[in-house]
Amino acid sequence: MMALAAAAILVACGGNVSPAGAVRPAMPTASRAMGENECTLDEDAQLIVDWPAHRRAELETRIRKGGTLLASYDCKKLQILADCVGNGGYEFDPVSLKEDVVRMKDADSIRARLPTLGAGLAIKLEGSLARGSSLDLGLAMRGRWRSTVQAIYRPSLPVSCATATHFVKGIPTGAFAMSVGSRAKVRAVTEIFSAGGEGDSESSAMHDAKDGDLEACRVPTTSREPPAGCAAPLRVELKPIDRRSEFRGQCEETGKNAVCVAWSNRVLSFDKAVDPVEARDVMKRFVGACREGDRDACEHVTTMAASHPKVFPPGSVNTRAALERGCQLGHPQMCFYFGLLLDEEGNAEGAYNQVWSTCLNSNLGCTELGDWVEAGRGDMPPDQRRQFLANVRARSCQFNSDGCEKYALLYKQGLRAQGKFEQLSSRVRQCAADAKRFGPSLSCLFASAAYAFGLGVPRDLQKARQAYGQHCAHRVESPLPVSGTCAFPKNWEP
Repeated sequence: MMALAAAAILVACGGNVSPAGAVRPAMPTASRAMGENECTLDEDAQLIVDWPAHRRAELETRIRKGGTLLASYDCKKLQILADCVGNGGYEFDPVSLKEDVVRMKDADSIRARLPTLGAGLAIKLEGSLARGSSLDLGLAMRGRWRSTVQAIYRPSLPVSCATATHFVKGIPTGAFAMSVGSRAKVRAVTEIFSAGGEGDSESSAMHDAKDGDLEACRVPTTSREPPAGCAAPLRVELKPIDRRSEFRGQCEETGKNAVCVAWSNRVLSFDKAVDPVEARDVMKRFVGACREGDRDACEHVTTMAASHPKVFPPGSVNTRAALERGCQLGHPQMCFYFGLLLDEEGNAEGAYNQVWSTCLNSNLGCTELGDWVEAGRGDMPPDQRRQFLANVRARSCQFNSDGCEKYALLYKQGLRAQGKFEQLSSRVRQCAADAKRFGPSLSCLFASAAYAFGLGVPRDLQKARQAYGQHCAHRVESPLPVSGTCAFPKNWEP
């Protein structure tokens, strides 16, 4: 049987590394996942107000073209790559007006906050700074271009973008102005905007360092586009490119089982060479999740080990422990396979009790349990054994046509199953619904058995034959020994 074959595979993959003893991989740090060179830009260092006007204009244009901008950044130099973009794009989020003043009182602060032209300005303003002046930057922010993606993954980028280290996750926009003022006087944003070009020659050198209209920024707006006159890029917000694959990154960040399964399928794809290191990482993730209470993860541990014995050779993964843990967590299929595994190990009593429990709670395993009862397993008197066997075969009939055929033999001997058989009642309703909406369906096979033996519905041979005819019209090969004309099974007749 398929179940026994699966159990045999699981036994073959048994080992000494149990889920309880495995260590679930810790969430990757930014330096591990996104690159060992963990360079981030603080709020001041992200300023791009010292870019030449044509570069800021080019940035505004590229934002609207689609794709997420990629950058090369080594903690010192920032370069937006011209020909490389990632997935996604940008959406504009308006915000209430935010006004801010950045004061640069010495050459070091100018170089740090204005990395493009700061070194030259620091030299040019050296005399003014020595006399107690400061370089003041007035900022008015009215919105932010926001990337529509949360992460960019290295494996998804083309080879031509190999120099990219970060992606631009956001670009605050508005207006700005810079001018030299007295260090002793704290100026408001309005004063800085109105002071451009006034004062000494060193201050006049900053006259062109202005973009946007402060008054335009002060006009209330809820538009999904930057206001006219208030669209100058102010900062560039960067996020490191993630070195992980997309599915791996999403799995480790969210823990969602569907994404993690997609990651494992990608890693273990038959159409490419398997990376043994990443394959082990995948298995560790599911082993850890199984240990922590995810029963679907327990099932996936056994599935991966059984499907890829070359990647996970016998002894490398303790699938027995995964089966037992999955069963403890209430996974019916895992309980069934665990029972078969106990039988393979020679624990006849434990196997019998486990499969009996599985049949009782989920109908899964009823076919095997019936075979065991017929073979004399289970300690019970003969009359009780016959009634128990009839109940088990009828339960098996709810999802296995072979069980219906075997129950038919007992039925002809006068045995009648006891129970509600709600699954067969559901099959009857499904058969009727399918006939109205989609035409004949496989549910009608079980509906026919329900009517033939009075399981879950009153016995009605006419309805049994009618339902079986609908099953035949579905043009599915019947698993029952019927004639080529798909006649009603003789064993089901009175």
